[in-house]
Amino acid sequence: MDTQNHRNNRRKAAPPGSAKQGRPGSGRTFDLKVSEQAGRQIAGFLFIGLSLFILTSIVAYFFTWQGDQSQVSGTGTWQFLWSGESVDHWMGRSGALISHLLVYRGLGPAALFIPWALLLVGIQLLFVDARLRLFARLYHSLLLMLTTSFTLAFLGVFTVWEHQ
Repeated sequence: MDTQNHRNNRRKAAPPGSAKQGRPGSGRTFDLKVSEQAGRQIAGFLFIGLSLFILTSIVAYFFTWQGDQSQVSGTGTWQFLWSGESVDHWMGRSGALISHLLVYRGLGPAALFIPWALLLVGIQLLFVDARLRLFARLYHSLLLMLTTSFTLAFLGVFTVWEHQ
C-alpha cells in the first residue's frame, strides 16, 4: 500500500519554460477566479447603469408624457425606435418607450420599484460581501410594487392597464 501511495503522490515535473514551473499552486483555477470576479463586476455595473437609465426614464416620463405619448402609442415598437422623429423625453426614444411601457401600460408610479430592485442586484453583484439580504429586499419590493399599483388602480388615481 505504501508503494501505491508513493506513486500517486508523485508530481510530474513541469516542462522547462512552463507557467507552473517555480510557482506551486498557480494555474487555471486562479485564472477562473479572476475572470469570475471580473464578470460579476461587469454584470454589477450593467445592472446599476440599467437601473439609473430606467429611473431617469420614469422620472422624465412624469414631465414629458404629454408630448411623447401620441408618438409612442401611434406606432409599433420597432417603427418608433427607428423613426427619425424627435421626442421631448430626456432619455430619447428608447427612454420614452421604456417609461411608456412601464408606467402607462404597466404598473403606474409603482414602476419606480423596478430600478430599485435592479440597483440592489447590481450592488450585490459588485460587492460580494455586501450584506443586503437580497431576496428579502426583492420580495418586499415586489410586494410594495404590486400593492401600490393595485391600490392606485382601485382608487382610480392611476389605471393599471390601458382600456381599449
